[in-house]
Amino acid sequence: MGQARRFRGPVAALCLASAALATVGVTGHVSPAGASGSQPAKETCTPSMPAATSTAGTPVAQASNTFGFNLFRRQFAAAPQSDLFLSPLSVAVALDMLYDGARGRTASAMARTLALGTMSRQSVIASAASLLHTLQIGEPAPSNPGGPALQPTKMRVANSVWSRSGLNFTPQFTSDLQRYFGAQAQSLDFNSSAAPTTINRWVSCETNGKITQIVDSTQALMMLLVNAVYFEGGWTYTFDPRLTTNQTFTTGTGATTHVRMMHQTQDFGYYRGRNVQVLTMPYGQSRRFSMVVVLPNKGVSLAQFAPRMTRANWGYWVKRTATMGYGDVAFPHIDMTYSANLTAPLSALGMGAAFGSRADFSGVCAEFCKVNEVLHKTFLHVDEKGTTAAAVTGVGLGGGGPPPKPFHFIADHPFFLGIRDGRSGAVLFLGAVNKP
Repeated sequence: MGQARRFRGPVAALCLASAALATVGVTGHVSPAGASGSQPAKETCTPSMPAATSTAGTPVAQASNTFGFNLFRRQFAAAPQSDLFLSPLSVAVALDMLYDGARGRTASAMARTLALGTMSRQSVIASAASLLHTLQIGEPAPSNPGGPALQPTKMRVANSVWSRSGLNFTPQFTSDLQRYFGAQAQSLDFNSSAAPTTINRWVSCETNGKITQIVDSTQALMMLLVNAVYFEGGWTYTFDPRLTTNQTFTTGTGATTHVRMMHQTQDFGYYRGRNVQVLTMPYGQSRRFSMVVVLPNKGVSLAQFAPRMTRANWGYWVKRTATMGYGDVAFPHIDMTYSANLTAPLSALGMGAAFGSRADFSGVCAEFCKVNEVLHKTFLHVDEKGTTAAAVTGVGLGGGGPPPKPFHFIADHPFFLGIRDGRSGAVLFLGAVNKP
């Protein structure tokens, strides 16, 4: 995924970082949550569970989806023939944590950008806590009598707060992060080269080594908030590797390339609409999590179809794929990395106040601080067993019965995809595949 970029800016800078992972068949390991750069505390990869609240997580999940699709369309429009892979959940959770400390015009701008509507600050963090609590509840061990063994599906969320030794920040902010986001505050010597090592080891631990670096220096930072999302699951219906063949794929530019195309005939959630097919491929026995693939008809480019990639249309497609269809599916292996600075699109979406000289994060720290840049890096791998996806966000303040005949879903030209949680409705990842 390349080297992490240095967060540059004045010393009066706060950094918020988020990491998200979706992967198949991996196990956790330990990393530090140190109280100092040279003397880390006991290592652990077990996240602190946010306190359960009476507020449902749905409002924040829906807001995250609205924001995610808005950000996705804007990023896609900037390079419509390139691959794109974002984690709406990762970016939204990171910014939700920061929003708790925003005040005045900055808070209003962030609320509009994050599609929080008229929700109070307390409602936002309580709803976020419920969502995070719901997402990291493990699924039961799967059983498939008479069939192949199924990969268990797990989901967990971990947050941490790293601050410069001696930093004067508001107790309420750190109290809220601990209570509602399960984030434990740690103090480090940010002038020491050991500080980024400690933080990066924690990130690597929480993402099972898929993301190994979020910062290469902490000298210009006041605080670093890190969110890690981990998803583990295999296809409910695995693809038989013996059926995988080399096949032609027509890319977004119209050129052709050869890909490893997986094949299977099965009952899937399926919908055919105007100029589009939508397929839902579930993970694990519970099928709570799934990949939703939006395949425009041949002759309809992703750029032509992109305006239809909205939260409302997504919800409609997901509901329509509740109807099962029996058909042939051809889906390519995918190996993708993506990296972007989200500062410009977030500003264009209305969050510009957070980046300016009048930014108000007085609910975070006593000194003036503003967002310097927002960096996002992702990784996606899809094969016969399932999916591995990872994302890092750094904010520097520095789908009745079978149809009459089988459908044919042949993903041999560009398509959109997303990975979602069926319980909360949260969209974990969104992608545009022009050339797998």
